[in-house]
Amino acid sequence: MQLNYHGYFNNTGYSIAAQDYILAMLQVKPDADIRVHYMNGKITGGVSLNRKQFFTALHKKDPQSPSMNLYHSIPIRYRRPPGTTRHFGFCVFETINPPGEWIDMMNNMDGILTASNFNKSIFENNGLKVRVEVVPHCFDSKLFNRNVKPRGRYRQTTFVSMGQWKDRKNWKGLIQAWYEAFEERNDVCLLLKTEKPNELKKMVRAVKRDFQWKSKTTAPIYCEENPTCDFEEIPRFMKKGDIYISASLGEGFGLAGLHAMALGMPVITTRFGGCLQYAQPDLCTYLEPIRYRRIPIMDRIPQLSNCIWPQLDTKEIASKMRYVFVNIKERESKAEKAYKIVHEKYTYDVVGKLLLELLELS
Repeated sequence: MQLNYHGYFNNTGYSIAAQDYILAMLQVKPDADIRVHYMNGKITGGVSLNRKQFFTALHKKDPQSPSMNLYHSIPIRYRRPPGTTRHFGFCVFETINPPGEWIDMMNNMDGILTASNFNKSIFENNGLKVRVEVVPHCFDSKLFNRNVKPRGRYRQTTFVSMGQWKDRKNWKGLIQAWYEAFEERNDVCLLLKTEKPNELKKMVRAVKRDFQWKSKTTAPIYCEENPTCDFEEIPRFMKKGDIYISASLGEGFGLAGLHAMALGMPVITTRFGGCLQYAQPDLCTYLEPIRYRRIPIMDRIPQLSNCIWPQLDTKEIASKMRYVFVNIKERESKAEKAYKIVHEKYTYDVVGKLLLELLELS
């Protein structure tokens, strides 16, 4: 049976996850009949030339019958095209109260796939009735492994963080915590990457200027200048760092944290959301929320209106960064355990086989 895989092909997390699922299935079963559909119209930035050529070939495949559909998108984009036999949706959500209309649209499909037990629970708790299966996001172990070499490094111990330029990523909180935690004499730096480096640099300057760290000789923060890059460049960028930190308020899964573990890096992350699928307490260091509150508007995204989000205290983030910085043996031990586990559970071979079985394509 042909699988019509509907997804985004750009530099977003949804896109990276979709690409990985397709590549994983084809690594396990090279003759799997997968036809790609671009939900964003065409392949855009962040997809390398090699991947673009590969997915273009899948996009140009002739339609076959019988066929089935998998929509890797938010539920408002789900469809049940006539002439196809089964219809599945893939969905993740960053916090605990997804929109009711999403649940209605998910219930109109034959089944739902999601990336974490956290998401499975919140969907079922909010009224999802159709079958939902957990298929964790995955990574290419040829790209992400401890042998990856960075393109240049800073001389100091380097914390690194990356993500979209969104309020829920909590960039301001991370920057404030950094200035609270470290001074120049600590011989440490923070490297940040987002698609809007100029906005990030403005925020760094504003936090330094307008808060209590104005006269403090703080440890440096560096902003990656290149707003986008091919996905294959991400491992070498991340390995410029020694420790990965995410102070995000919520992640549907948090691919960057998984990638950091797959590279052998210690990870600090918020104890909330889909990242808990791989970010177990003996494998990372948690940022503990101090409370949860409903926020009327988040990132001007309709489905995030009036959602409940964890709140992180600046001192908590600062304290955990200092702790991981000082306790070298502990962070290295956790990173070693995490490396072994993610390479056992989240590689293309493992997840590709699971997805083929669930879709009955094996």
